[in-house]
Formats: sequence, C-alpha cells, structure tokens
Amino acid sequence: MPIWAQILVPVLTAVATLVATSVTTYILNGPKRRREEREAEIKALLDKIDTLSNNIDERFSRAQDNTNALKADTKLLKTGLQAIIKNDLKIRYEHWITEGYAPLDAKEDLERMYTVYHSLGANGVMDGMRKEFMELPAERKK
Repeated sequence: MPIWAQILVPVLTAVATLVATSVTTYILNGPKRRREEREAEIKALLDKIDTLSNNIDERFSRAQDNTNALKADTKLLKTGLQAIIKNDLKIRYEHWITEGYAPLDAKEDLERMYTVYHSLGANGVMDGMRKEFMELPAERKK
C-alpha cells in the first residue's frame, strides 16, 4: 500500500470516528437539549407571570387606597352637608315659629330639606322640630 494511503486511512478513520461520535452525541442529547429549552421557556413564562402578578397586586393596592380615600372624603362631605342642612332647618324653624305661621312654599322647602337631611343618616334631632313646624298654620292669624 502506498505511503499516502497508509497515512490517509488512519486520518479518515479518525475523522469518521469524530463525526460519528459528534452525530451520535448530538442525536442522543437532543431530548435533553429540548427538555432544557422547554424548561428555560417555562421559567421565563413563570417569571413574566410573577411580574404581572406583582403589578396587579400593586395596582389593586393603589385602587384600594384610592377607594378608602374616596370613602373617607364622601363621609366628610356627607357629615358637612348634613350639618349645613341641619343649621338651615333650625334657622327656618326658628324664623317661622317666631312668626307663628308658615306658608305652604316654606313648608315644602323645609320638607325637601328634611328628606335630604334624614337620608344622610340623621339622628332624629330634627323630627320634633319638623312636626311642630308642619303643624303651623299656613297663614298669619289676623
């Protein structure tokens, strides 16, 4: 056998062995590689889900804070409005009780105001005054 063939055969055998080993390793490690890729994708998705969950929790917390602030403000506004209406009811009551009569339009106005006052959670302080006011005659006695 010529010398070049004696050198070429072992070289080709070594190359063929390396290629065969590489191909075999690649084929045998394919499922492991695909599993690792899937696990990496799943981990990335889970990380995104955690991030989104944290963002949702944070937004929900802010919304709760805003809702609580609005409830507190609403309660203050209701209490303030109730105090204003109560004061106005007392002023009207005292004016017309002093006059000794109350025209129908004054009674209608007081009744509308009392209805709003009462719907705001009145404590019944005005009930007696309202009853007395509504019993006033509609015209001044001559």
